[in-house]
Amino acid sequence: MIVGDLLHLDDLDIRLAWGTPDLLDRPVTGLSSTDLQDPARYLQPGALALTGLAWWQPADASGALRFATALLCAPQPARAQAPAPAPAPAR
Repeated sequence: MIVGDLLHLDDLDIRLAWGTPDLLDRPVTGLSSTDLQDPARYLQPGALALTGLAWWQPADASGALRFATALLCAPQPARAQAPAPAPAPAR
């Protein structure tokens, strides 16, 4: 199964917010369910990260930002759907 196939499963009732064709064509090879705000170290190559949003606070978007940033900044094998981040500046 590829990521784009998930959009066609009526039971999931999900829609695409953003994604390029190359991201949607990536194979899904695993799944990690977590309520950690930084699950990147537990993901395997090709895995999707699902969360029950135990950390979600509707009035405070910082939790969602931390979760998304953790996935974006994860090593390449752990990033299922994110584009490559810009290199960190030298310190």
